[in-house]
Amino acid sequence: MNPAQRQDLVATALTVRAEETDSDGWLRLELTFQDPKHAEWALWQVATNAEALAPQWLRDSLHNRAAAIAASYAVSPCRTSIYEVVVAERLTGKAAGTIAFLASDDAGFITGAAIPLDGGITEAFTVPERVPAKAEALYVETELDQIAQ
Repeated sequence: MNPAQRQDLVATALTVRAEETDSDGWLRLELTFQDPKHAEWALWQVATNAEALAPQWLRDSLHNRAAAIAASYAVSPCRTSIYEVVVAERLTGKAAGTIAFLASDDAGFITGAAIPLDGGITEAFTVPERVPAKAEALYVETELDQIAQ
């Protein structure tokens, strides 16, 4: 392990059973931990500053954990457009449609537009302009006229 990280790892161990310095300057430690889960956690904390040489189950466990994390961050070869990424991220409703539209050729003439995609927060906190009383009355009469017909 990297000597600079020695204290971080040793502080989590129950005992240091053996310690020697390799020719490359790294430390070779034999440590005792509380249980297998604790050993895996402790080595995971020092990341690439240490390598578990034994036992094999610990090496396998760390490898599987790293592989699972790497796989979750891998770029899928099928994601080739903004729309596919949006769908993959499970965005729904107006946001997904708006993003897909803006990424398409149909939005080629849109410039300088501010389009809030905040789940309706902007609309919820926007105070509507006061409509003059005559316009309100006209609107109500028009609606009532349509209902009467």
